[in-house]
Amino acid sequence: MIIYRLIISILLLILALAPITSSRELYQSQNLELFKMDNDFPYLTIAVHNVGKIALTITNFGIIGNAGYNIPDPVTGLGAPSLSYPQGYGLEYLSSASIWVGALAGPDTLVSSGNNIGFGDNAEFYPLPYPQGDIIYRSNLDPEMPEYEGSVSSQDFIATYYDTFSTLGTVNYYTGESHNPLGLKVIQRSYA
Repeated sequence: MIIYRLIISILLLILALAPITSSRELYQSQNLELFKMDNDFPYLTIAVHNVGKIALTITNFGIIGNAGYNIPDPVTGLGAPSLSYPQGYGLEYLSSASIWVGALAGPDTLVSSGNNIGFGDNAEFYPLPYPQGDIIYRSNLDPEMPEYEGSVSSQDFIATYYDTFSTLGTVNYYTGESHNPLGLKVIQRSYA
């Protein structure tokens, strides 16, 4: 029963992260140059929710979980769990999940995805370079700490990323075409 509740909670989290875009006029009038960054490489990082019995890895590039890679937790240095329950026992219940957003844009149907695992691992969402691209940490555990201000939970992680990096060369696995961005800015908030 706990596993079913856990799976439903994860699916609800994924649905809550998915922005809905469907207006052709909005896309056509949007200035995509706003979010283009061509000079510096994006700062890719992770954070691990580890409050309570569940441990969950989130990223600042549109993926939840560790995608099967042995990524070290930047705080502990240990391997970051994908989704572990109970934490510390090595039991994993998720490889990864990622954000996918699609929209009708003029005559095209465009899609931007956090990852396409198994199909070249093409990522189309990236954060800004460091320090702007780092995950913001907040916590309501200690009112004397600077991260207390604006916090909602024991661990708040806020990641911002875009689908408009033009120099990283993301290519569609099936067609060989370059990624055609929607001009999205995603602000992902997760709480534990």
